[in-house]
Amino acid sequence: MYYEQLFQTTEAKMNFVKGLIRISKADGVISPEEQTFFIDAARGLGIPEDDIAGLPAVMTQTEEIPLTFASRQEALCFLREALQLCIVDNDYSESEQEEIMKLAEEFGVEPERVHALEKWVQDGIEWKKQGDMLVED
Repeated sequence: MYYEQLFQTTEAKMNFVKGLIRISKADGVISPEEQTFFIDAARGLGIPEDDIAGLPAVMTQTEEIPLTFASRQEALCFLREALQLCIVDNDYSESEQEEIMKLAEEFGVEPERVHALEKWVQDGIEWKKQGDMLVED
């Protein structure tokens, strides 16, 4: 299931973006490029501008960002998408790994399930690399 299909309410979409921000903050600072990405992602999800206007404050707050998803499926989908963002740059840091596991625990998701998602993401990235090599001259 795609996150666009699963996260239908503004609250669910905001939690999705806030969760990505929380993971991004795990390594210390959110870069200006990341800030732009989160605002653009929120717009892409169709979040109203009034709600998007609150995201810069979320990005700079020092308190941990609380997350609540309406279902286990939403939480798993969020973790899957978050893992893709963490791993795609080939720099899945220890702080990101710890934050993913902390979130999984908060959501009641077993570590084995997180490891299966991590492997799926890594396998998918490798699969794409192999496909890219097949079409190179």
